Amino acid sequence: MALHDQTRKTASGDSGKAASGDSGKAASGDSGKAASGDSGEIASRLLAWYDAHHRDLPWRIAPRELARGIRPDPYRVWLSEVMLQQTTVEAVKSYFLAFVEKWPDIEALAASPTEDVMKAWAGLGYYSRARNLKACADLVARQGGKFPDTQAGLRELPGVGAYTAAAIAAIAFDQPAAVVDGNVERVV
Repeated sequence: MALHDQTRKTASGDSGKAASGDSGKAASGDSGKAASGDSGEIASRLLAWYDAHHRDLPWRIAPRELARGIRPDPYRVWLSEVMLQQTTVEAVKSYFLAFVEKWPDIEALAASPTEDVMKAWAGLGYYSRARNLKACADLVARQGGKFPDTQAGLRELPGVGAYTAAAIAAIAFDQPAAVVDGNVERVV
């Protein structure tokens, strides 16, 4: 199933539960009524807007590539999502490219010394992310180099919380997952 199809499924209410779980807020009053009746149309319009206006980013698979059956690499999705935690897209781009050049897959990252990972992370901030990144790479590599493909399985990984697990599950594995951040909460 293409990412757009999965997003349509998620946006239309098939996912059941918001992935963030962190806010504890739920839609109430008239907004709940509007969302339940118009969610399919809203999702279609949002996805059409994305198709026309998406940003080309080094970790994304463009809609035209998804339509051709090209699937996102879970390693690159995970790496970008961890780097993007509390960090801007512009700040992450060069770090992401440097990381995938130096460590093109999870096994290469796991095989590298922690000091090298920390050095490559220098300047990106929130260094606990780098320590968790290395711990996660080590764990996934020990388990055959395959990431879990469910939100619950992803949540078991070091440094992967509700938002990151939902994003990876939805983007890399076409799982119905609501990736809820502050922007989504403001709109919903």
